[in-house]
Amino acid sequence: KTRGLKKMRRSDLETKLAILHAISPMPLKLTHIMYKTELNCVSLKSQLNDLVNKGIVEKTATSINTRSLQLGRVYYKLTAKGIEILKVSKQLFNLLKEP
Repeated sequence: KTRGLKKMRRSDLETKLAILHAISPMPLKLTHIMYKTELNCVSLKSQLNDLVNKGIVEKTATSINTRSLQLGRVYYKLTAKGIEILKVSKQLFNLLKEP
């Protein structure tokens, strides 16, 4: 039970931007995105499917084993469209912060 302050629900847009921010530095597995965005698995999968269908995020299975990626695991990464959306959202937030 939590007493006191309740967490505010994020809008659909805020949730999608949180996912884009989480995977922007490097491709991540589903569980890592869950931890970074504080979303449950069902919500995250739904949002990721939507982002994949819109061509903003790409779902890939690795065929190589490197220091940061494991062979045969599914990772999510930004597409060029996703990178552009993230860049524009950062510009918008910077404009809104100006006095």
